[in-house]
Amino acid sequence: MIENAFDQYDIEMEVLSQLFQQPSYVREIFAPHCHQLWEKNRYRDVLPNASTRVLLSKRDDDPYSDYINANHINIKTCLSGAQHTYIAASAPVPGTMNDWWRMIYEQNTRIVLMLTMEREKERLKAHRYWPDTPNKTLTFGDLLVTLLHVTQHANDLVSRHLTIQKAGESPREVIQLQYAGWPDHGAPSRSEFASVVRLFTVYRHFRDQLDKQTDKAEASSSASFSPEAQSVITSTTTTTSSTPLAAQEPEHKSDSASSSASSIASSSPASEPSSSTTSTTVTAAAPSASGLALSASSPAPILTHCSAGIGRTGTFIGLDTLLDHLAAARLARAQLEDPPINIFNVVRSMREQRPGMVQTKQQYEFMSVFLDYCIQNGLFGVKQVKPRGLPASQAQAQGQVNGGRERSNSDSGIKH
Repeated sequence: MIENAFDQYDIEMEVLSQLFQQPSYVREIFAPHCHQLWEKNRYRDVLPNASTRVLLSKRDDDPYSDYINANHINIKTCLSGAQHTYIAASAPVPGTMNDWWRMIYEQNTRIVLMLTMEREKERLKAHRYWPDTPNKTLTFGDLLVTLLHVTQHANDLVSRHLTIQKAGESPREVIQLQYAGWPDHGAPSRSEFASVVRLFTVYRHFRDQLDKQTDKAEASSSASFSPEAQSVITSTTTTTSSTPLAAQEPEHKSDSASSSASSIASSSPASEPSSSTTSTTVTAAAPSASGLALSASSPAPILTHCSAGIGRTGTFIGLDTLLDHLAAARLARAQLEDPPINIFNVVRSMREQRPGMVQTKQQYEFMSVFLDYCIQNGLFGVKQVKPRGLPASQAQAQGQVNGGRERSNSDSGIKH
């Protein structure tokens, strides 16, 4: 395959680009009308959709206090099997740190996924918004944020376990998962798929654990984020606290995916803490008697960000949703046939909610190739049914991977 050849991916990306240059879509973009609002954006050319932007509660002394560069993303309406809602956001700047944590608190977010390093290629991509030392507490407005402990899952993957608390209220536990193996404006190569599988494995463990607690919270006013009194972590980790959250990682079926991820630069923030990584077995302590409050009335969106909050962020959200769709569709169809994977409509839906989601052709193509990899290896509840004897690019052309694309362009109401 010639790298610069014009192919179906180029065609679909061009259709998406033209579609969202239409005046009706451009008018949906929130345009800051004053200096105070412009200063709340990391990039002046990455702005939120007005109708789906996250609205913060207004502060009496600040008329612009409801603004943050973030959008609600909900693909449930266009994709069967989609289970979760998301917030896609630009990384906060120094002047929006209080707003960032206020968003997490007000949206009841429990998982924050960070898909960037603080610095990449000598350029600042994200400011640190969390305490950098275990048991350290930082104040953001009227919120206290404490780092409990850090777990190093691999050279490029770290989870930080934090609590957020407002005076007089119970603390809430928040998991921040940072992945440093994804290049800006690009996508992991096939040789790095094992690293991406590890990211999804760890992330989905925390996500599924939270889902179980949400189900329990429907019958109870509060629940612990970790239901098990004792849990054993058996993985390659570095732990900086004696009381880690239960985080047993489920195994997957791909032998190649279980290999260690490629190393990243030692200066990467995701390599903290600086202590050496060793294979350990840690027994987690029982949760506190008081537990951590978990609201049953408001589902917790998963906050995802990179630097701008559109490229890597959109690609991850799209993949997570499509994997759920595939798993649910195969169960519904009793595994009689492979359900179509309509990546075009998923990206289109995300861009309707936040401009620019899935930023490059490389990211768009990565979604297709990685999904096919998951199907071939039976990962994340996605199992191949019919033999797939074609390479990814040919399979897409014949509707085996991105089936229904041509139909979606004519039936889904795209206007040119």
